[in-house]
Amino acid sequence: MLRARFSLWILRFSLLLRCSPALALEPSDFNFPGLFRTPPQESINPADLETFLDDFFAREMERLQIPGAVFALVENGEIVITRGYGYADLESQVRADPEKSLFRVASISKLFTATAAMQLYEQGRLDLMEDVNTYLDEFQLETKFAPPVTMHHLLTHTAGFDDRSVNLAFETEDELPSLEEYLAANMPPRVRPPGEVISYSNHGLALAGLVVEKISGQPFIDYVHQHILEPLGMERSSFLLPPDLAPDLATGYFFSAGINQPRNFDYLYNIAPAASLNATAADMARFAIAHLQEGAINGSRILKAQTAQKMQSQQFAHHDQLDGVCYGFFEEYINDRRFIHHSGLWGGFASLLFLYPEGNLGFFVSFNSDAGTEAHSNLAAAFADAFLPAEDETPETEDQENREGQENENDVEEENEEEVAAMTAGEGYASRAGACLGCYRPVRYSRHSLEKIKILTAQCRAADPGEGKLALQFSAAGQKPLHWTEAEPFLFRNEDSGADLAFRRNEQGRVTYLFIGPLAMERVAWYEEAAYHRAAAIAFLALFTSAWAGWPLLWAYRQRRKGLAGQGRGRRIAAAATLLNTVFMVGYYHYITTRPNAFFYGVPPAVVALLILPLIAAALAAGAAWMAARAWQKGFWSLAGRIHYSLVSLALILFIPFLHYWNLLGFRF
Repeated sequence: MLRARFSLWILRFSLLLRCSPALALEPSDFNFPGLFRTPPQESINPADLETFLDDFFAREMERLQIPGAVFALVENGEIVITRGYGYADLESQVRADPEKSLFRVASISKLFTATAAMQLYEQGRLDLMEDVNTYLDEFQLETKFAPPVTMHHLLTHTAGFDDRSVNLAFETEDELPSLEEYLAANMPPRVRPPGEVISYSNHGLALAGLVVEKISGQPFIDYVHQHILEPLGMERSSFLLPPDLAPDLATGYFFSAGINQPRNFDYLYNIAPAASLNATAADMARFAIAHLQEGAINGSRILKAQTAQKMQSQQFAHHDQLDGVCYGFFEEYINDRRFIHHSGLWGGFASLLFLYPEGNLGFFVSFNSDAGTEAHSNLAAAFADAFLPAEDETPETEDQENREGQENENDVEEENEEEVAAMTAGEGYASRAGACLGCYRPVRYSRHSLEKIKILTAQCRAADPGEGKLALQFSAAGQKPLHWTEAEPFLFRNEDSGADLAFRRNEQGRVTYLFIGPLAMERVAWYEEAAYHRAAAIAFLALFTSAWAGWPLLWAYRQRRKGLAGQGRGRRIAAAATLLNTVFMVGYYHYITTRPNAFFYGVPPAVVALLILPLIAAALAAGAAWMAARAWQKGFWSLAGRIHYSLVSLALILFIPFLHYWNLLGFRF
């Protein structure tokens, strides 16, 4: 059960944010808040907590080869414990210090942006439902859809923007444009009406920060420092990296070739509201206390209580049985308890802020390794199971009561099984399940740039394995299919974890979306399925190789036949085109698979050069097609030779729309 929950948790949010450079991975199970009584909470025993933490970090950091970590837990307005594990920097052997070491918290920065927006809201200076174009002057969002984009949409990731990571970061500080300059040049287009689905957006939250900047009249970084960091006493935290704090910044790592390799520091000030905060664990504990105490800490207040409550309330969900999103926070139900949280991944750092508002309890954790995403997901679930378990309603006083309780539990299970069996065997189930079958992909991907091809590894297929169940197989999950049983029409429950998924239909009754919590996946047509595109790519590569490699060998084996002048030139044209396309396919595939952050710093000259090759090949394809017609007219080569040449020519022609579909024909950055 626990293993299944971990797997679903990591899977769901890696797909939700898999193309994101500043990820926010969120936990798993959900029970709608009105359907249960929250179990009571006892104060955490410090000795038990310390033992739990030491065991967990020792085990996970060794298993995942993580160099260092910092942790802080707060309860009832106090910092209960802070801990540092391992090293902030391996080369200099600097220990990770929760009071001193700065870790890059990446997308947790978005919570500070949301807090700033809510401050302006409670002052009456920001209308959450107003068109954000009202607050912009240097550029405007396109009015492609009738409902305007509002701050409500920006803070809930429902604005409907396309995704983009090209030019998201800069390797040197002197390259940096301002927040407004960057967004004016790089704001992704709108691809769906706002308020339809959750599609995580770095640019959306960066735009929210720009609105804060415009309303307040201060640069965003200055505003947050004055109105959030200073009041909370976060003296060792900054959206910039000032000289006095820079020496204490931990080094981020990725594990490769058997060793931890350091990542270079890069700059995100161009999207500071979305990802650029550097902070200590102790400082993040103060931020956690302020939100757990509805905006107040040690006599200071950053939000009014009612504003903090609004910020932490669910503001959007795909289904009333699924967890959703608040203003900035994502929500999660584990062990019948509601948690709110946000996490982030960038530059070799993985962090999580995990709060239990009803219990006035929460923690912050950060690892200086990309592998920390798995570690902090496991920590949240393990922590909840260890210290915030579900209420045990089984009597423990007498053996007889135990037996009666077990019998009652068995009766309930049998009744539930009968209900499920009746539902799945009943009229309409086969039709509903059949309507859900098909291939789906996350709604968050780049539709307009050369990054689009990344979505090939993120599709899933809903299939019918029989026995009244639905199976989901994720193409990149590396695990067995997850099985789901219908709980109500178009709502299915995972057998192992208890998590729910829901399907949404359009006005014509066709299923168009699949949802697992905040993860939204859109249904794709058969010709958009990853399997077909992989097969097409393999077929193209095989035909291209058979031409540029096979024809020279054939030429060396046979003598030219008399009276067939020109056929050699025709083959040379096609061979050149196929060779160019082959070099492009192999080169581009190698680049994007060996560099996960391939385009964060722009499109490098090597990729630009690669993109020239298919343009030349497309021009040569016309000559190859003309030569194929001539071959049949003049009787060039053998029948098999003409068929092969025609197939190669056809492949060269069809490769053009194939590249166009993946935004790889031309320079689509």
